[in-house]
Amino acid sequence: MKIVKEGVLLLLIIGLALFMGSEVSAGKGQGSGKQLFIHFDCNACHTIKALHISLLRPKNPIERRQMRKSLRKLRREGRIPPDLSDIGNKHNAAWLNRWMEHKEKIDGKRHQEIFHGTAHEREVLAEWMGTLKYTRFYDKNLK
Repeated sequence: MKIVKEGVLLLLIIGLALFMGSEVSAGKGQGSGKQLFIHFDCNACHTIKALHISLLRPKNPIERRQMRKSLRKLRREGRIPPDLSDIGNKHNAAWLNRWMEHKEKIDGKRHQEIFHGTAHEREVLAEWMGTLKYTRFYDKNLK
């Protein structure tokens, strides 16, 4: 009986690993790119719903009010920051790197914020974002 339980557990672990691997089309460096995304507060404006990365919720009430005010202003202007779950389907890493450098435009506008990390950190982040191609397991219409 113990062998059967261990076998079932092993199959469950392998199945979970295969499922997670099939969902992610991200390459190497995913962890460090994701860490940079969080570290530089990219989730103050952007979500990655496919990875369960929600908007940043500052604990400080003053910062929370300022963030809500900024997001309301963007929404009024029709500039809602997009969810980035499938950004890799739209742009490659080189383009994303230039976008964060303010060298690319979308509809005549540059990225709202200046990236405050190093050039290497920006490149790692852009490479990771370029791998975000979640379409199979992610419904963009989910709110």
